[in-house]
Amino acid sequence: QHSRLPLKSRRGVPVITCYNTIMPHSMNQPKDGVIANRPATMALPSAIAMDMSTDLLAIVFGCLCPEDIMRARCCKKWSEAAKKTIVHPLAEFVVDSKKRYNAMEAMTRALPNLQKITLRKLESTQIRYLDGEDADDDLQIDEDLDINVISRFTKLSYLEIHNALLNGIYPMLFHFRHLEMLDIYSPQALKWDLEMLAGLPNLKILVCNFHGGLSGDIKNLEIVKDTLEQCLLYSCSNVEGDFMDLAKFPHLWNLCLMDTSVTGDIRDIGSDDFVALQELDLPDAVYGGSGHTFQHISEVPAFMDEIYCIAKRNPPVLGCCYWHLSENSPDNYDMTVSDDVDDETPEPPFDVSLVRAGSRLGWRWSWKGDFIDAAPGEPNFEHVSCEVNWLDPEPKKDSSDYELYSQELKQIEKEINFFKGFHEPPTAERYKQLCREQRKRRRQTYLIN
Repeated sequence: QHSRLPLKSRRGVPVITCYNTIMPHSMNQPKDGVIANRPATMALPSAIAMDMSTDLLAIVFGCLCPEDIMRARCCKKWSEAAKKTIVHPLAEFVVDSKKRYNAMEAMTRALPNLQKITLRKLESTQIRYLDGEDADDDLQIDEDLDINVISRFTKLSYLEIHNALLNGIYPMLFHFRHLEMLDIYSPQALKWDLEMLAGLPNLKILVCNFHGGLSGDIKNLEIVKDTLEQCLLYSCSNVEGDFMDLAKFPHLWNLCLMDTSVTGDIRDIGSDDFVALQELDLPDAVYGGSGHTFQHISEVPAFMDEIYCIAKRNPPVLGCCYWHLSENSPDNYDMTVSDDVDDETPEPPFDVSLVRAGSRLGWRWSWKGDFIDAAPGEPNFEHVSCEVNWLDPEPKKDSSDYELYSQELKQIEKEINFFKGFHEPPTAERYKQLCREQRKRRRQTYLIN
């Protein structure tokens, strides 16, 4: 019977089309406060559709977006089917106005198995959600909306809060036993602690960006150790602890703790730690984290040897990491030490990064300049590098990896020019000499031309 249903596509979503009798009476009045502009006529379900069980109808409704399911409730049987429908999580419902809030409230009764809701900033500045516990100073507004109605969606799997005006602590937001993803972005005055994740036992994805209201020790994620796959906490300054407390999470493959107060040392990562990890971004407060600074050039070779095992992992979990020589280092100097610099003179190469050619791993000092116009496939920034300090031997010419190694090596060598022959940054005196030699060559070229 399902295959015999007449279907059409609307906005890429299949919609049941009913061809039978037209109801002549007006349908302009909103039902449950959901649709204020419904058509004056509506088709009754076809005989085939009426023969379908409510369970089968619920499966069909599961292919529709929430708004279309609400419109389809044109009889008691279809309304009962809507209550049973498990709405696909890709079909989100966005609440960004009083009208959409009223629709969500109606769905708590008519479509209780909605799986994905996104709360955004309401379009009117005079409407906001009721304050939670420990709220900041109250604001003078015309109307408060009760956010607690969201707790009626007991099957909720995905909850996104993007710039929604929430003020204080809302415990009910953390009591969804089926929730798999929590995504919070700049939520104004929302406050919560990582310990509150105890109410989300099946959480797989935790994303929080620009959220000063989040606090707690990273070790409290132990609550979701057996389910957590992605933990992306960016610019959450009140999150602290040692990132190694997450080392034994069996399914964690993406970890970002940038701009948090988390500390630690990536040299502590052992072969049995972070076994599923594919992407890692750690704050500079972690020794070896992205943006970490070294006090001396001489520290770097030993550091690279110590992180070799984690750096060799495939996929490369440290591929996005970068390091610098500290501005306060006695080895650091500015390009102004030379009187022969111009717009085309590269700055001293005080950035450190890993480099790969095929399966061969190494590291180098470099300087990344401004973005430039480049041909397709070429780097879109000026990158001037020292020689590569290889950690692996060169692959044999008859190996399967040699061709890829050769191709990628050529690209790497294009960036070794000004500092050719140097495996670490030159001293200030040597840098001045390089600048003089470059200026002399350019003057000679100019005179010849």
